[in-house]
Amino acid sequence: MDVIETITQAATQTSFATERVQHLARVADRNRPASQNTVDT
Repeated sequence: MDVIETITQAATQTSFATERVQHLARVADRNRPASQNTVDT
């Protein structure tokens, strides 16, 4: 397998995982009481 291809794949998987974590964090934020939240859309 090409080295650049391997690096690109790893980077893609990492950024996807980061996106997923950020999404879950936003969902958790939304589920917290609104009084603690500044609504950000």
